[in-house]
Amino acid sequence: MKNSFRQNSGRGKLLAATMLALLVIGGDALSGGAVRVAVRDLAASVFERTRPIATLEVGELFATRRALLQENATLRDTLRRLEDGENARRAALAENEALRAIARIAEDEDRHGIGAPVLASHAASPYGTFIIGAGRAQGVAVGSIVLTGGGFLLGAVTDAGERASTVRSLFAPGNTVSVVIGDAQILAEGRGGGNARAEAPRDANIEVGDVAHVPSFGGRPVALVGAVEVEPASASATVFLRTPSNIDTLHYVYVLPPVH
Repeated sequence: MKNSFRQNSGRGKLLAATMLALLVIGGDALSGGAVRVAVRDLAASVFERTRPIATLEVGELFATRRALLQENATLRDTLRRLEDGENARRAALAENEALRAIARIAEDEDRHGIGAPVLASHAASPYGTFIIGAGRAQGVAVGSIVLTGGGFLLGAVTDAGERASTVRSLFAPGNTVSVVIGDAQILAEGRGGGNARAEAPRDANIEVGDVAHVPSFGGRPVALVGAVEVEPASASATVFLRTPSNIDTLHYVYVLPPVH
């Protein structure tokens, strides 16, 4: 019964829609197309009324997008300036700390030497040399010794210009220097970059963190023991030395007169 009612209802709606369409078509034919014209004019009127609203919404959408893009660009620029400022602050703090270290060395050495900036680091030379911004005009001479801010020996001046000098690292590649660690005196071979390697007796009392001194430069400290390797069947131990400071990033050094 319900299915029959639904079918009749559907047929009735279809019949009504068909009759309405026929009436509209018939009316349009009898009126010479006046009905069609009226419908078209009504549709055009509705479109004209709604078009400014749609145009306004699209315009607002693009304006909002432009504003967001501009805001994002402003935020990125602000962030970049903040990062640049923070990097500059860190660089200034690092430089101040380096200068304070040099000042402490000057006090320890009774101000017999001078502080000097590093103009070109080891990284720029394959020969274990670097350039400092002090020369004969500041009292630097060939043989002047160069220290880190921590008082560790870096090397000696091999060429002194008027206002700049070349320094050769004690641990330049292939260079050998006698060092004392504890009660053992061994020969260290430079590996470059503030690193060296040495062979010591197996029973030598050498541990990681021990300080290596150089007798030929007044017993000044030159490096720390970074590692000790002992092969089970070997009679010797391999000792790896390193300068405490990163010599490729040093900004200032302290220069003392030559050791006589």
